[in-house]
Amino acid sequence: MKILHIIIGLNVGGAENSLKRLIETHKDNQNYQHCVISLTTIGKIGEQLQASGIEVKALGMTSAFSVPITLWRLIKSISYINPDIVHTWMYHADLLGGLAAYFTQKKVIWSIRNTHVAVGSGTAKTTKHIMQLCAKLSYKIPSKIICVANAAKVSHYKYNNEKMIIIPNGYAIDAIQKTAKNTQKEKYPAELNIRNDRLIIGSIGRFNDYKDFPTFIKAANILLASQQDIQFLLIGRDIDSNNKTLMSLINDTINPNAFILLGERNNIPELLSLMDIFCLHSISEGFPNVLGEAMCIGLPCVTTDVGDAALMVGEHGSIVPHSNPEKLAAALQVMIDQTPQERTNIGQALSQRIRNHYSIANVQKAYETLYHEVVNS
Repeated sequence: MKILHIIIGLNVGGAENSLKRLIETHKDNQNYQHCVISLTTIGKIGEQLQASGIEVKALGMTSAFSVPITLWRLIKSISYINPDIVHTWMYHADLLGGLAAYFTQKKVIWSIRNTHVAVGSGTAKTTKHIMQLCAKLSYKIPSKIICVANAAKVSHYKYNNEKMIIIPNGYAIDAIQKTAKNTQKEKYPAELNIRNDRLIIGSIGRFNDYKDFPTFIKAANILLASQQDIQFLLIGRDIDSNNKTLMSLINDTINPNAFILLGERNNIPELLSLMDIFCLHSISEGFPNVLGEAMCIGLPCVTTDVGDAALMVGEHGSIVPHSNPEKLAAALQVMIDQTPQERTNIGQALSQRIRNHYSIANVQKAYETLYHEVVNS
């Protein structure tokens, strides 16, 4: 079976990593052949896929003005590749890839990765208009619509509900744990200015409105007012000293030196292993990928109640309302006050929960079942 994936871009992100993991499950399976088209650029994930032998093509879309030529290129590419299924990822790809598949008479599966889509909270007006158009086209174009989370399905109530199914992210748990376990932690303190006598609270995510770094930094400042034996390790695209908005927030805290900014990194399991507590502070998520990775390696987690985060951690995680630095700080303080063994016990329970409910093997089986259902429909 030949599957063509179409996605807006292939820089590091939750959807991009999920696509990569899905393709990797069929690395030694000749029954499935994957190829990928990025509407924009190859990106780091695209380069990794190419290095593993996957065909990846970038169409170079840069703005709304290049949409017509991009759609034409998609139609030509689909006709040339002749896939059994077109699988699109996120709104822009759902729209353009869906139309191209429709014009070439190919069956298409859409993917919804978000929950909150309000303008002014991280989604551009253009994206919201695309989502609204997709809702109308959902009754005509896709054979199925995959939602990454229960919350995503509920929030997209204007879509054709009969076509919607839920397939969460899946994790190669043993591989993630092995990478974390083999991390040479002794090389990092000097490189990253991490102190061995400090408790490390970590955050991973690109800098945008959805991730709500202002709330996290305000919560960190509350913690710093009562104790100095903590550091905050922040990782993600634009999380660096060149980000003037971020640096302004940090410089307004009691101790700016308590913040370590690493920017975008590929070795996430390694860096997670340096943390004592993981914090997800978003105002919106679908199925937060990095929360699952933190759970995989056994980190105690504090998370805002967004997307399916509460469902993921169950009774073992600490859940707070979003956009509330005081409550986030209080939840983090409770976790700080736990003994190391108590935090280990919490992390182990979260790791087992991922293994029980979100293994890559279960997700792989769900995708394969769906692909065959669509091909044979």
